[in-house]
Amino acid sequence: MNAAVVLCLRKRVSRWQILLGQNEVKNWLRSTEHTTAIMRYPGEWKFPGGCLEDGDKDLKHTAIRELQEE
Repeated sequence: MNAAVVLCLRKRVSRWQILLGQNEVKNWLRSTEHTTAIMRYPGEWKFPGGCLEDGDKDLKHTAIRELQEE
């Protein structure tokens, strides 16, 4: 699977800042041998990004589209 991530940097005086997104992340956790339960971890930090879609020309376009969506 092809995916892209955007790393946004901003220089403030003598240090760099990194833009991160924050949202709810869904992780699958196997609770028994026969069932799977969704565990949610609100507030996790992430870089803007996602998977290559059919309309994307290349991974750069994917990264820009994902940044705009988020």
